[in-house]
Amino acid sequence: MEATKPQLPLHYIFTYSPDMTKGAVVLKDWMAKKIDWLTTRLHSNIKAIDMYIGDCVEPKVIRDPVKVMLDIISIPFSSVAFGDECCHYDDILDMFRNLTASFSKLIVIPPLLSFIHPWLHQQFVTIPFRFGWNPYSKYRDTIIRRIRPVIEKRLNDRKKLGDDWVAPMDLLQVFLDNPRVTPDFDPNNVDINFIADSLGVFVIASMNTTSNRTVTALYDLAWRKEYVQELYKEAQEINKQCNCNELTYHDFNKMVKLDSFIKESFRNFDDILGLPHICIVKSIYTFKNGYQIPKGRTAILNFLDTHYDEEIQGRDPMKFYAFRHLERKASATKIERNLTIFGNGKHSCPGRFLAVNQIKMVLHHVILKYNITTETGKIPPKRYLGPVLNRVYDGLVFEKRKDNVN
Repeated sequence: MEATKPQLPLHYIFTYSPDMTKGAVVLKDWMAKKIDWLTTRLHSNIKAIDMYIGDCVEPKVIRDPVKVMLDIISIPFSSVAFGDECCHYDDILDMFRNLTASFSKLIVIPPLLSFIHPWLHQQFVTIPFRFGWNPYSKYRDTIIRRIRPVIEKRLNDRKKLGDDWVAPMDLLQVFLDNPRVTPDFDPNNVDINFIADSLGVFVIASMNTTSNRTVTALYDLAWRKEYVQELYKEAQEINKQCNCNELTYHDFNKMVKLDSFIKESFRNFDDILGLPHICIVKSIYTFKNGYQIPKGRTAILNFLDTHYDEEIQGRDPMKFYAFRHLERKASATKIERNLTIFGNGKHSCPGRFLAVNQIKMVLHHVILKYNITTETGKIPPKRYLGPVLNRVYDGLVFEKRKDNVN
């Protein structure tokens, strides 16, 4: 978290929840315990896909699939965070779709001043915040307005019903169960600003990355026709085993070919640089090859170095091979050296299981229901804005399968 401050000063945005590391620990523990329940929440994706993509009896071109995917993903993720009482409000869904974009321009500001001193760049990018600009303020007000009556009702019901009260399972309740946030479970003594900012952090962490990676996986599905039939057979078999009912966490675990396909999509579509780290040793850290990093200096990982290394990835690392990771029995959520997009060690992404299952849910339904292509049918060359991959391609074309099983 500290290493991202010079580029994206979230501590100026989420001022009531500046220590996001603690929030990540709470989130990681909760998600690990509730993964089965979280999986059931993802079934609202199917309704959302039907709503935003449709039957597609005639071919339908979607020219802004990222926007459509934000619309789709906002529905289950708002349910996970805000519960059934608030997740359906248009202003809450609008926040899930647009919050990240409201200050994403900060990310692409080139840190030229950092070549003089990192402090100078941070001072430059935080000028608007120090003069009172904060794009999150209106969203914080929206969250507080929506959750305040929910909090009051939940705490009053808890007090009234005692042990008979059944607590809702959502992220809002996780914070209400924290005695530091809600002392004595008193509705008049709730740190509602902290809750609002913590929920905002969840939105930032979940929406943009998940929607982009879902879309790139859909493009890979459209481009790599040689894998579609095998993936379709696997999806049919799983659908048959569950009798077309809701998928469980165990059903997601059976999607081994789709899981490997998604992980290969992760490997092939990524920015050049990412996951900045601050050197925290006492003086200087020395690598085996002699390179040194002084204390306090930020080091950024070169994804191309690992994602296309034959020694790490196996044969033909420059080629897309969907079942590369199936042969290694390495799931998309596994933390390992050859794919570092989810981080590593104790600071690895706490929401990666939810994110990967979310992507699986969308692709599973799309594979069963649609034939998917692109307008040109060609794989375009990758284009970058500096170290950032430019994910603008031709439109995705959806057409209902003639042998649709649903």
